[in-house]
Amino acid sequence: MTTSRRIDRRKFLAILGGLPLCARFGAARATEQKITVGFTAINEFTGLFVAKGKGLFKKRGLDVDATLNANNATIPAALYSKSIQIGTPSVTTLLQAVDGGIDLRFICGGGVLSSTRPSVGMIVRADQGADSASALVGKRIGVPGLNALFHVIARRWLSQNGVDPRKVNFVETPFVQMYDLMRGGQLDAVVAGDPVRSRIMADNVGKALGNLLSSIPDGSLSGNYATTSAFAEANPSILTAFSQAIAEADELATADPVGVLDIVSQYLRLPVGVLATLPPPILRARIDRAQIEFWVQVAREQEMLRQPVSVDKLLPIS
Repeated sequence: MTTSRRIDRRKFLAILGGLPLCARFGAARATEQKITVGFTAINEFTGLFVAKGKGLFKKRGLDVDATLNANNATIPAALYSKSIQIGTPSVTTLLQAVDGGIDLRFICGGGVLSSTRPSVGMIVRADQGADSASALVGKRIGVPGLNALFHVIARRWLSQNGVDPRKVNFVETPFVQMYDLMRGGQLDAVVAGDPVRSRIMADNVGKALGNLLSSIPDGSLSGNYATTSAFAEANPSILTAFSQAIAEADELATADPVGVLDIVSQYLRLPVGVLATLPPPILRARIDRAQIEFWVQVAREQEMLRQPVSVDKLLPIS
């Protein structure tokens, strides 16, 4: 007597329908980790956009939701509250958050600065005759976040050009508002990064005043990705996968900057034609200890830190 191994089709479908999704479609989807990344609208986060658009996160088992944060200064609080797991606070914003008791650390870099390819600039209204740093005394200057990276760079540049930064009225201004406030005359100048910087100049709303990055060593850390130390310690594999995806995306974007503009356009909400006129960012996922030490030194010089900062605790978990 032989026992039939055939299974009734209706019974099979009923059994299949009762199985968990991972059992029906394989373990890969079951192990996919969902994380939310909060970013600000500058093209130094092209690696994030390309990794998302090209499926590089998915390839590594990550389901990444990228959400726009209008104000860089709010990112540490969003990380602390766990509304996002990864964020893009500027390096000086991160240092101040750590100084204030929020335990954050870097994951990987987004981009670096270079005076030969300025992606950040002091842009003054085109209808003003400002031709030197001294002309900014008493003026209203928009920065994306008070004590954030662009504000710190501007203060350093003013000081090195003989102007007391305290004699300038810095106003916190989200990137998305800079163009309109400059055009409307509410601001005399802005410290902006691309694409906002280039758009303001292309439309003759403003003009560059000097080279803001002349006060910063080439290769200084600019855009970066960060998380809480608690999340980093509990999820090292997620951060490794994330960093690897960013590094691969950076290579793709650097090799073919025009070819990824359709993806970048979706996140920066600008037409491809406009993005094509901008200088491509200098993308670099690796973070060196010296990069962090430089910004710690600058933050101390500007009296932004009240207590010592351990660089070791800020370094990415390898």
